[in-house]
Amino acid sequence: MKINISKKQYNTLIMMSQLSGWVLGILGDSLPDEQIDYKKLSNEQNDLEKYILSFAKEFNQENRLESYEDELFLKEEEAEKYHEIIFDYEEYVFWSELENRLAKRDFYRTITKEEKKELEKNFWLPKRFFEIEQEYRDEFEENDIERLEIKEV
Repeated sequence: MKINISKKQYNTLIMMSQLSGWVLGILGDSLPDEQIDYKKLSNEQNDLEKYILSFAKEFNQENRLESYEDELFLKEEEAEKYHEIIFDYEEYVFWSELENRLAKRDFYRTITKEEKKELEKNFWLPKRFFEIEQEYRDEFEENDIERLEIKEV
């Protein structure tokens, strides 16, 4: 089988490989092999990336690569472009998850009988949950984590 792609698609494929490699590499190095073997997925992704990079000359992209021990890699300055995307993503996920988890905690601590019925009936969180989440979003936008404290209960 042969797949024909443009130079632009090749560059997008490199970007996708870098992004997935970052995620799978972290998971493969950090999480034990339980339900998903992230280490195996990381290795498979790495092998695919090497294969993709082997076509750089055909796409006039060899200047973006360097060789180390007979393996091709993106030059550091090229890889950094994609790392910025990951950093933006991680920043977004951090704040989004923090807002969401704190809002869920506060919501479930104070859930009313009516909200519990609504939740069971419709399978989605009532409006007040989103209001609590917005309060956290506003707080973090204004004060970052400066006023965030952990207290003993």
